[in-house]
Amino acid sequence: MLRFTVDETGRVKVLHVRGEVDITTAPQLNRELTNAVTNSHHVIADLTGVSYLDMSGIRALEAVQQVAHEQGRLLVLVAPPEPIGNVFGIVQLRRAIHIAKSQEEAFKIIKREGPPSSESPP
Repeated sequence: MLRFTVDETGRVKVLHVRGEVDITTAPQLNRELTNAVTNSHHVIADLTGVSYLDMSGIRALEAVQQVAHEQGRLLVLVAPPEPIGNVFGIVQLRRAIHIAKSQEEAFKIIKREGPPSSESPP
């Protein structure tokens, strides 16, 4: 089971994800993140609470990244702890999606990579 909580800072939505992402929960992750990307300017997906991630979860993240790209928005992932975070490097997800080690770093990426109108916390 996945659980989500949402924080908003300016035009950035932070979606905190908790639980296991597998073939049964990946569609839920896709829906929640796609909704966040569609209804905000930029999205940080905080995956530090994810305890399991399989390829269906990776595919869901790639699909949401495509939606964000098409809408001119940024999706930044806060990587889950190792060894799960290592999966991103193995499947070369780091080349397709911005991945940060912390929320602070994620906001810096948005400030640097996003359009001039994007906001970050004080």
